[in-house]
Amino acid sequence: LQNEQDITVTRPEWVSSSDLNAQVVGANWVWTPSARWSNELKFGWNRFWQKIVTADSNVPPAGYGINTGVTDPANFGMPTIIIGGFNNPTLGGNRSWPLFTTPNETFQIADNISYTRGKHTFRFGGEFRHGSTDNLRDRSGKTRVRFEGAQAFSTADCNDTTLGQCSTPLEDFLAGFPSRGDLFFGDSRRHVTIKSFGAFVQDDWRIHPRFTAFLGVRYEFNGVIKESRNRLGNFDPAVGLQQVGINIDKPYDNDGNNFAPRVGFSYDVFGTGNTVLRGGFGMTYEIPHLATFLGQNGANNATTPGLNVIPTGAIGSNIAGTIEAAGVNVNPALLNWSAAGPVFGATLGGTLDCTVSACNILGVKKDLKTPYVLSWNINLQHAFGPNSSLQIGYVGQRGNKLYSIRDINQFDPVAGTCPFCATYPFLGVINFLENRYGMSYNGLQTTFTQRAWKGFEFVAGYTWSHAIDQASLNRAQQPQNSNRPDLEWGNSDLDIRHRFTLTSTYNLPERKGSWGQLLEGWQMTSIVTLQTGTPWNVIDGVLNGNDISGTGEFSDRWNFVGNASEFKPATPGSPINYLAGAAAAADPLCSANAQAGQLLAFGCYRVGNSVLVPPDPNTFGTMSRNIFRGPGLRNWDFSVIKNWKYHERLGIQLRAEFFNVLNNRHLASPAASIFFFVDPSDPSTFGCRCATPDVGAANPVIGTGGPRNIQLGLKFRF
Repeated sequence: LQNEQDITVTRPEWVSSSDLNAQVVGANWVWTPSARWSNELKFGWNRFWQKIVTADSNVPPAGYGINTGVTDPANFGMPTIIIGGFNNPTLGGNRSWPLFTTPNETFQIADNISYTRGKHTFRFGGEFRHGSTDNLRDRSGKTRVRFEGAQAFSTADCNDTTLGQCSTPLEDFLAGFPSRGDLFFGDSRRHVTIKSFGAFVQDDWRIHPRFTAFLGVRYEFNGVIKESRNRLGNFDPAVGLQQVGINIDKPYDNDGNNFAPRVGFSYDVFGTGNTVLRGGFGMTYEIPHLATFLGQNGANNATTPGLNVIPTGAIGSNIAGTIEAAGVNVNPALLNWSAAGPVFGATLGGTLDCTVSACNILGVKKDLKTPYVLSWNINLQHAFGPNSSLQIGYVGQRGNKLYSIRDINQFDPVAGTCPFCATYPFLGVINFLENRYGMSYNGLQTTFTQRAWKGFEFVAGYTWSHAIDQASLNRAQQPQNSNRPDLEWGNSDLDIRHRFTLTSTYNLPERKGSWGQLLEGWQMTSIVTLQTGTPWNVIDGVLNGNDISGTGEFSDRWNFVGNASEFKPATPGSPINYLAGAAAAADPLCSANAQAGQLLAFGCYRVGNSVLVPPDPNTFGTMSRNIFRGPGLRNWDFSVIKNWKYHERLGIQLRAEFFNVLNNRHLASPAASIFFFVDPSDPSTFGCRCATPDVGAANPVIGTGGPRNIQLGLKFRF
């Protein structure tokens, strides 16, 4: 059982609690019936059982004096309450829970055969995978209420203090006038499975003593996700809601055209064996993750679970389905934030009604394709004597038909409508999974290897690279403008331009026959890592947001003018320079790049001759994705090892390992933190390097960048 603070909260009762256990079993059998034939059979099985809830999951809402109307014990706990301007921390825990995978299982069987004849080595084989999950996820199951301002009172244009006034989010909270609410309705428990199959054939052909060619092809077939009771659905823009077993036989079609050719070569340039040129090209298809279809974490606007909770059984559905489960974005007029409550009483009457509060869904393109990556490389390796070698190479990758997510029902604030408002008025957010995204990677890689020389050996590597994409995760942030996802091209979240590593091992000189082998078996190892920082994106809406675009997506970026390198991430107590209200409107650089009303309402960030300013109302920011760069990493890990040997088959090893041995202070990039320091709507934390990488990723001590950590270990070898 593990408790962790995966979002910033005000009380320990609201941290997240994870109860998990895992088992892994593997077996490998190699059979060599003759010198020409070899067969390897592999079997693997893993089981992952986990429940993630908030620590107060045993407390009903009434225990806090709040009547939300929630009666399912799985959704107990303090509701999430967000007050604009106080978005770090929130009241209540993470709205993403509860999440049950009880269990998640995968088993795999593979068989690879090798046959040698003349100048050819043939390899062929196949594998079968079966994945399943017993899944429950009720995003906003505890309910969520947001106070964003202008609900208790407003006059004229309340975003412009020269024209009128509007109530603040805190005043709305005290007065009991929320701006919106979210809840999960129904039972999301599903038992989902997916199968995949792969087969390959390859020929390693030694055409010449100095030249070898590698030719092969692999075929992948991924099945479609299935649910044991047909409780899966989809959305077709031309038809509406659909459910497996009622008006479709599967959520989307199989993609059976997944052939992946692979070719490579190895050439001994001078015939001496000291200089070798290698190159290759390959195509790799992705094996889909079940989680991709069961919910989208990065969708900011609303709770958008997956195909497992398409609300075909709701009032308003266009078919006579049976699934009564969905995330609901509740209009503030339906919320009763008073002592009498219940807060969500108008929508928890026993039957899911999408005509009262439009239901939010995830749809999948009917002819969804399998994403694939093209990879190519060429490298030259030269040996300097028997113990040293240098390798220089170029590596490239191109991702195609990668999964993308966008709201195809995005609201247009100018027209005052959305694409499917008239056709399907019972639907709100329609997040749609397609194949619109791509990625590219280009890298120069150099490696110098020194093998054992007087007990000392090391490997030094340097990489210069550039990674570009539209999204860096399968369940990534929604695009700022769902009608223009192509504008998301930018530096990848994982883009590291420069990286140097040095790993070394030194076996100390020995004196045989020493008492108890005291002067034998000593070894020291070292790992040095130097790398530049990763990018960080600016999103007005990670936790609260201003919705300047008026779309309700809360994925807005601002306008940036100037040199992005001037905007350095802030350190605790030293935030990025922020000008509020009248000060922003009076600044010549801020006022030259933004409307006065917007500056008065949202302020301006200025560093040197560069500014970050809010866009005009009902427009999107012009700033590209991931233009700012976080801090680099300098780390040294060190270990001392002592080995004792007793006979041929028995030994003992004692290890002392020192991580971050110099105890350097490593603060993470703002984007590397779960605490959401990339939101300009909160000047007190915007751009803050407020956590080490391990803490920022909710992985203290075990993750990279924490304080010095010393670990002792004892290993028996037999």
